[in-house]
Amino acid sequence: MKNIRRSIASVLIVILLLGVFPVKSRASSEIWPGYPGVDELPQINTIPDPFKFFKKSNDPTGDGYVSSPEEWDARREEIKELVQRYWLGYRWPTKPEDVSGKTETVVEPYIVKDIFGTEFNVREEFDKLVANLLEGSVKFKNMIYGDWGPIEGEEEYIFGPADDEEEAIEMAIEAWNTGYYVPYQLWGFWQSYFVFRDYTGTIDSPPPAEVPVTYNTVTVRNPETGAEASFNINVRMPTVTQVVYAWEDYAPSVRDAVYWDDLNIQLPVIIDIGGVMSSHVNTVNEQGYAYISFTPTDIYADDSNASDGVVREFKVTDIRSRARFSISMHIRKPTGYMGKPKFILFHMAVATVGSRKLQETL
Repeated sequence: MKNIRRSIASVLIVILLLGVFPVKSRASSEIWPGYPGVDELPQINTIPDPFKFFKKSNDPTGDGYVSSPEEWDARREEIKELVQRYWLGYRWPTKPEDVSGKTETVVEPYIVKDIFGTEFNVREEFDKLVANLLEGSVKFKNMIYGDWGPIEGEEEYIFGPADDEEEAIEMAIEAWNTGYYVPYQLWGFWQSYFVFRDYTGTIDSPPPAEVPVTYNTVTVRNPETGAEASFNINVRMPTVTQVVYAWEDYAPSVRDAVYWDDLNIQLPVIIDIGGVMSSHVNTVNEQGYAYISFTPTDIYADDSNASDGVVREFKVTDIRSRARFSISMHIRKPTGYMGKPKFILFHMAVATVGSRKLQETL
């Protein structure tokens, strides 16, 4: 969990310093009434103080600093406004009836990907490992997880060569569970390592070629023009066993649970805008948390990157950032749902979607 916090903290620094409050920009006039252009904002050389109000007038006590839960509620609303005004762009007015959702499960190739979208076919990579073990030895080192992802350590593991395919499969499973990885480059220059166990968990047999994939799709409609845009919500629930181990001291009634219907507990949920490594999600689930992520930037009005396959039938706007940085937020009051995972529709998600130009052109 310490690595998760460090990674999230590092990303937050990048976002806060480069994304939300840029130091220099050609814009200097007010972008909205009461919101000065970025050139007029104070230069901040460290992480902005989350408890300092942007405007003292938004503080119920008027001193400009959070000192109570009630003031934090006001500060949280202010942060939501700042994210929209200075970063994502402001949403268009949306009523509940203009937001719809659906859930569908389809069978797809077993694909895993890192936070930046680099994809690997799990079964194909496992089969490559088996083939390499039949040809000779497979060597790799232990991974050390730092602030910017895994790096190679000093300890070396050697598997193979295998005498036949059956032995190669057994060795491949053992290597996989030990931390087998493949090196690859991000953006053509950043050396990284894809540790498959971090995304699939440990395995006891060859991974399947295809897996069921559930899509929870939110569609937002502009009632004036009929234009629609959609994004997907990913829901990852902990297993019953994980819930029992994590919460049995807090809620002794869960100790004998075998099925979801046996549980009578409200789970805390982490909402993640963007996405993190599957290994981080696995850790979150192991600690008894549900995990929900979505990328509302998928429905930006900006189609400057049409090659990404996201259809945006809107005019190009001045919003150019397409980076999928991750902001993980713990909900202050435990919330969640029990039972088999079902579709959850977050009307609140719409608060981070859209842009001023989008509002004008839709």
